[in-house]
Amino acid sequence: MVEQYKYKTPSLEIKKKLEGLYQENEELKKLYQEIENSINQIEQISEYSLGHKERLQYHPEEKQNQKNSQKI
Repeated sequence: MVEQYKYKTPSLEIKKKLEGLYQENEELKKLYQEIENSINQIEQISEYSLGHKERLQYHPEEKQNQKNSQKI
């Protein structure tokens, strides 16, 4: 269709199709950018969460010792 548009006088139908394709392309670009931003945010949250989890690692022995010392 693009080739026909370049070299010939396009019909109204072709013009409408091309306009629709260009609009869809722009919408897809915006959606792609939104998805990419969401993925980046999820990765940042995941990295933060993993770092936080490592700092707060669960040590069952310490927890048990705390319970025993509270009973005494």
